[in-house]
Amino acid sequence: MRRHRAWLRPVALLLAAALVLVVVAGLLGRGERRSGDPRSTRPDGTAVLVAVLAGQGVDVRVAGSVASAARGARSPWTLVVSHPDDLRADEWQRLLAAGPSELVLLSPGADSVARLDLPVRVTPLLAPQVADPGCDDPAAARAGSTRSAAADLAYAAADRTAGCYGYGRSGWGSLRLPVGATGVHLLGTGWANAELLDEGNASYALQSLGRHAELVWLPAPEPRPEPEAEPAASPSLLPPWWQLAVLQLLAAFVALLLWRGRRLGPVVTEGLPVVVPAGEAVEGHGRLYHRIGAREHAAEVLRRATRARLTRRLGPSDPLALVEVVSTTTGADRDRVRRVLAGPPPADDDELARLARELRELEEATRAP
Repeated sequence: MRRHRAWLRPVALLLAAALVLVVVAGLLGRGERRSGDPRSTRPDGTAVLVAVLAGQGVDVRVAGSVASAARGARSPWTLVVSHPDDLRADEWQRLLAAGPSELVLLSPGADSVARLDLPVRVTPLLAPQVADPGCDDPAAARAGSTRSAAADLAYAAADRTAGCYGYGRSGWGSLRLPVGATGVHLLGTGWANAELLDEGNASYALQSLGRHAELVWLPAPEPRPEPEAEPAASPSLLPPWWQLAVLQLLAAFVALLLWRGRRLGPVVTEGLPVVVPAGEAVEGHGRLYHRIGAREHAAEVLRRATRARLTRRLGPSDPLALVEVVSTTTGADRDRVRRVLAGPPPADDDELARLARELRELEEATRAP
């Protein structure tokens, strides 16, 4: 029995070492997403922007190829391209033929501007700058000033078409031009995850991309086949088996660590439940919408959440029936209950705060014995 255990231990160590090598190889082979990718949470990604757009009711579809993006959506819809300079002229023709209501290009360079035949000069911004709207766009007026980051781009039209957020002679951080029946929006600043908390960047980006109920996002075109490389002329200085030798050394090192390591016993876990009150979660969403200037949407989110909880507690899902039940249960005036649960949107921040307080008081009154 002792002899059987003697040969079983090295086999188990080798199996463990092989498992470690497979995991390491899988991690090393996993690629990173590029900038502007709607699935990326890196500073240069756009996952935060997409999450808030989805929360506002925008249907966001990520297209894996130009062909998928060209299938479009139900009109009207917006098409966002993260790497416009990577597209060929025929791919641009295919996307424009799909008929998007608006085409938003994230930091397009001179290549994509030329392929779209836009009379625009592209200038890089060498340092972060704060710019006022400087235009009549209601979205820019609501967002206020924005802040650019280093390496962002500005655009100046040859016919002196005005844009929003001017950076002196460099041009505009946001410029809209017509291409046929499609409005093309050149957005050079303020769309990445790391820039959304600066000034009014989040508000302007959300309003620019959320103009329509459906949005198709093309992160990058499909990879193109690489040309066949010529065989290397110079011989390699390393023997052909050096990679296998490195893997064997790594396996031996892992086996040594497992053999010499001390057993510390099983890991003891303890569950620590965290309960977040629903009211705090709703108020958190409300503060986020308030920060990006979406007062009307914030009020609707607060009312919808309160009506849902009251429906679970009191029964009726119809708004008018719910008003009657709440008024009867709490003894509150029926018109006041109707105004709080389904009234007009607040006109300013003070009314929004008062609405949140009245909703909380009304909900607490239904819990009273």
